Amino acid sequence: MTVTVVGDNTGYEVGVVETSLVEVLPTTNYAADYIRLGSAGGSNRARVLFKFTGLANITGPVTVSSAVITLMTADSTATRAVSLRKLLVPFVEAEATWNIYSTGNSWGTAGASGAGDMDSTVVATGTIPATNGSTFAISGAGLDSLVEGWINGTIANEGCILSLTDESTASYAYLLRQSEDGTASRRPYLTVTYTAGSPGPTVTSVTQTSGGTEGS
Repeated sequence: MTVTVVGDNTGYEVGVVETSLVEVLPTTNYAADYIRLGSAGGSNRARVLFKFTGLANITGPVTVSSAVITLMTADSTATRAVSLRKLLVPFVEAEATWNIYSTGNSWGTAGASGAGDMDSTVVATGTIPATNGSTFAISGAGLDSLVEGWINGTIANEGCILSLTDESTASYAYLLRQSEDGTASRRPYLTVTYTAGSPGPTVTSVTQTSGGTEGS
């Protein structure tokens, strides 16, 4: 079993790309700024896009048993749940905004909200802590499968999108540390635990009876 950490932290494989989408500033790009998450009763939403280019340094096929994104708070005053979903279009970090995913290319619905922009299925969850400078994890079986697909080339690495789980309730606007943070240890990273080789086939149990075999 191998553990690889992807992120721009000291001693890790480089390769985490992210930028925020902010509803009230729909043409502003936040590639080198803090990661922003938030909402205000369904408006003034802020979400973040991630892409893990460093996964290209892992040679597939592999079977991923765990994939965990670790982030650090920069400005937080209350705990809030967050949800991660698969992104369906190839955003450009230095160009993406609330309105577009790259120059000249608009989201199907602004904020990456359209059915063709992101998959509606939540693949991982986490909870932002209330204390500044605290780290927290985002994980789930769906993220394990997604990362496995990215490494093995069966899923295009268009990235993922993180948002508050409940965007309909007014909340504090959260700031998280970004990949460009001046202190390497505060930057986001992805920890992947895997074994070499393709995932095994689905096994159907078989029960031997006096009349022959019976699938169960």
